[in-house]
Amino acid sequence: MLQLGGFVIFGGKNANGSFFNDLWFYNSTESGGKWKQWARNSKLKPPKVARHTITLAGEYLYLFGGSLETGEFSSR
Repeated sequence: MLQLGGFVIFGGKNANGSFFNDLWFYNSTESGGKWKQWARNSKLKPPKVARHTITLAGEYLYLFGGSLETGEFSSR
């Protein structure tokens, strides 16, 4: 089982309006905390989204919904 000791964030919207589809982990167990980008070389690339949810269930992260840059709802 995956033991995180922190939290993950995925995607989001930049101040300039552009969207992201990168995955980050904040390790709260390290002194002062530390960010690390995950899955940079993954062949699986969810769309760039904002206003979505991400949930950890067992060893899997599930991404639900969100808005695409076009304003449409993501169902991928």
